[in-house]
Amino acid sequence: MALPCRVIVSGYAHPTYDALLRGWRTAEFRAKTHTDVRTETLWFNFEPPEMLHDSRHRGATFRERQTHKRRLERLQERVHAMDPVERAAFAQWLNTTYPAAQRGGVPLLP
Repeated sequence: MALPCRVIVSGYAHPTYDALLRGWRTAEFRAKTHTDVRTETLWFNFEPPEMLHDSRHRGATFRERQTHKRRLERLQERVHAMDPVERAAFAQWLNTTYPAAQRGGVPLLP
């Protein structure tokens, strides 16, 4: 099924979805319901993004998200503690090494 927009369908695995959405990408995750935990499926018609718009949701579990959050906090503390000249050199290296991380001409670090 070809559509001129991005679409995500969320539900539980079923042959009808598999037939109608053949060729679409899928992702599965465990979700708590009122009575138990079930496997929910997402069908989507686009490439997954290489960069998240909100990195707080990175990680499949609470523990993974917590680990990512703490690593980022420690890294931010280290960057903030740098001497301004050292921070500028680091920012230049970061923006040169990872230009794909820039969006709309906005550098990763000022």
